[in-house]
Order: sequence, then C-alpha cells, then structure tokens
Amino acid sequence: MLHDRPWHQLGASAAYSLLRKGGPQKLWMEMTNRAVRDDLSEVLRVQMGIHTEPLNRRWYCQETGFDTLGREVEYTHRDHEWLVAHPDDMRFADDGSLVVIDYKHTSDQMLEHRLLQNYTAQIHIQAACAASATGHGTKIGELSVFFGNGRWRRFEIPIADDYTDALLKLYKNFHDCLIEDRPPDPASMDVPDQPPPPVPYLETDMSLDNAWAENAATYIRTKLAASEHKNADRALKDRIADDVRIATGHGIAVTQTAKRRTIKILESSDDE
Repeated sequence: MLHDRPWHQLGASAAYSLLRKGGPQKLWMEMTNRAVRDDLSEVLRVQMGIHTEPLNRRWYCQETGFDTLGREVEYTHRDHEWLVAHPDDMRFADDGSLVVIDYKHTSDQMLEHRLLQNYTAQIHIQAACAASATGHGTKIGELSVFFGNGRWRRFEIPIADDYTDALLKLYKNFHDCLIEDRPPDPASMDVPDQPPPPVPYLETDMSLDNAWAENAATYIRTKLAASEHKNADRALKDRIADDVRIATGHGIAVTQTAKRRTIKILESSDDE
C-alpha cells in the first residue's frame, strides 16, 4: 500500500521532474512536505490514461501478437532499496530479455519526438529496476500509445547503459538531498543527454512535389495575414469596457459575456 512506503521512495515517474529546470527543487519541496503536491485525481489527461489502460493493453496484444503478464509489476532496485518502478506491463523477448511496457494516452496533436523525450528516461529507470530485481537483461522498453481516439503506435526504446548509469547517479544525488534534508544544488544535479530517439529523422527535398509546392506557397502567403488577424482580434476585444455587452462599428460586433469576448462580421445590411 502507498502509505506503507518510505516517504523518500522514488519511482520512475520522478525522472519527469528531475530532468526539468526547477523540477528537482519542486519535487524536493513536495516530498519534504514543504509544498503541497498536485492532485492528479482532477487532471483529466492523467485520469484518461488510467482508465484507457485496459483497452490499451488489449490493443497492444492484439496488434503485436505478444503475450504479456497482463498487469502492473513492481520492481525494487537491489542496490537502491528506495528506488521502485511500476511498469504497466512486461513480457519476455525471444532472446529471453525482459521488456517493460508502459501504456499511454495522449493528444492526437502530440509530436512523437516530444513524447519520446518525455518518457525515455522513465522507461530506462523501469528497465534498470526490472533487471536488478529479476536478474534478466533488458535491451528495449516499449510505449504503447493512443493518440487521441483514432491512432495507435508502439515505440521500441533501446536501453542505453551509459544513459541508465547517468540517470541512477542523478537519482542517487537527489535521494541524498532528501535524506540529508538539504535542497538540491543545481550544480550537482547533472542532467544526462538523452540517447538519439529510436525513430527515423531524415532530411528530404520536396521541391519536385507539386502538391507540396502549392500548399507551401499558400502557407507563406497567409502566414502574415493570420498573424495580423490574431493581433487585430486581441486589440478589438481589449478596446471595449468591462460593462459593455455589445460593441458595433465598421462591419463587426464584439459581444461580451461573463466568460469571453467574441467577434462577429456583420452583413452590410445589419451595419447600416
């Protein structure tokens, strides 16, 4: 149970904080009860991920043909008893190595390289704990991801030993700060460089693609107009006083409610 765990226990998800500017200080404040932790029960995207996990697990097995354990696993690192990982699932590869799996649900607009930046470290910590606890080697970890409600992708993340070692050093430094009750010194919280993302990043010349040429020209032609439109929208809305419900003139009407201000283009007959 969560309340039985040591207050200084760290999980793989802590990597998200430890690798970001100001993240170690914020996490240290929360874990030492100097600040209140965010209530994730009221964060919709987090709850969506939790509640779509069973479907994600079934979809992963259906699309890959792999057999998985079928449940979340807890692994405690033998050399660091305060480091515990909870991958959503696991399986064994054909060579006998252990594969940790995390199920994610994200926006359909999420860029794949950004997703991998967010979770590569977490997968490495999960793999390190799994390898330490079981004695099985780990060569890859996996993300099974729903993008919105219409796209699924599986990502293989190669486990880089050097990167894992650097992450464990970062975790150890932060844990020392918890035990010694001293704020993390940014100078000692060296953030390791991530290994290259496991997806292709090629450069290609689209100059001979006619559809590309047509849309590129449209993009360039309309980009400035779009920026001007956005600035005018903001300026018009800022011009009306808080007690004005509708402001009209020069072919437009700005309507104000308790929540927002909206602009409508008037027909010429309505503006007369």
